Amino acid sequence: MGIVNLLKFNDRAGAMISDEEYWVWGRRRSFFTDHIYRITDAPLNEHLGMELFYGGTVYPPFHMELVEHLKKKLQTIVANEQRDKVPTNTELIGYMLLEEAQNTIQRRVNDHLRFLYGLTIDDVNRGFFEIEGKKYDLKQQKVIDEATEIVLQKGSNAMLKPLYKSRGVLMGIDPEFGFSAYHLNYDQSILAFVSGGFEAIGTGKYASGIALGQYLNTKNLSERRTGIDPVEGVYTLFNSAILASESFCEVGGYFAMVILSQPDQKKLPEYKTIQGDRAKLASEIVHAHRIEQIPRKICFALLDRLIFGFESIDQVEEGLYRAAGNARVLELRLSGFKADVDQRYDSEATVSRVKTKPMPGKKVSGKK
Repeated sequence: MGIVNLLKFNDRAGAMISDEEYWVWGRRRSFFTDHIYRITDAPLNEHLGMELFYGGTVYPPFHMELVEHLKKKLQTIVANEQRDKVPTNTELIGYMLLEEAQNTIQRRVNDHLRFLYGLTIDDVNRGFFEIEGKKYDLKQQKVIDEATEIVLQKGSNAMLKPLYKSRGVLMGIDPEFGFSAYHLNYDQSILAFVSGGFEAIGTGKYASGIALGQYLNTKNLSERRTGIDPVEGVYTLFNSAILASESFCEVGGYFAMVILSQPDQKKLPEYKTIQGDRAKLASEIVHAHRIEQIPRKICFALLDRLIFGFESIDQVEEGLYRAAGNARVLELRLSGFKADVDQRYDSEATVSRVKTKPMPGKKVSGKK
């Protein structure tokens, strides 16, 4: 199922983070799913004057189909110069996503009904179907009841249930409202503005929500209005994702992050993608601070170098181990060893030093 967490930095910046774990039909575990999609591929971003990203959980094929259909629709609108239909802000894109979601769900329900009974939603609603212009009434009550349950989203249909449980988060920067984000609930067809500064969806949303909420609780009204430090925001998002992976199932693998910003309002918004080894090292830096192996100030400095300075991974990793009180203990803790490795390693090192310490009055070198 995965997670998608979002945090607003200020009126012109914010970020989204996700993991790569997915359980195919709830059974086969995988670590190759991308839950974040860019909507405004070039040159679409230039025509719209926006940068938009979408993250979805539960059923990746549904989200991929949804975004691809939306892209084609936007490209058609721009190509045909339909100015009255061109969306001018992130909210309008959200409503377009909802519309595409309804069309996608309807198509998938029709496909499922055809596979089981050779019917469509319209056939079930009107009580008959047609073949070559000839009308046939639906008379088998069991078929009518089962098909009606599918149309009304009732029962426990394993093929369609993931569609209705899917959730999405849309974030974007547009000329009208700057940075904004929206939560999308597809079984209820709800588009909800993210007003609290953060959003968390997926199996680990409760752990992530606590982490993000507790962080914002430390900020006073003035700080929340003016915005937060982007480095601190990156730390908070990685921390929320790590907490979710520690506390809930179906969350894991490498994390991936997208950072949106618009330093110059006369230019198009920018985005930065953090993934792969760079994202892995960022999560290790954050975790090193969480387990009290490096100070907060050094943690933030390392993240700044890695994420915003885009220094080489090797250099930043070297700085991480140099900053640790005991590089070997840090390595073991990041590998999953328990907290008592700190004491055990120190005691083992002490014993080793005692054993190798020369006895008083004895010659060690062998020289006369």
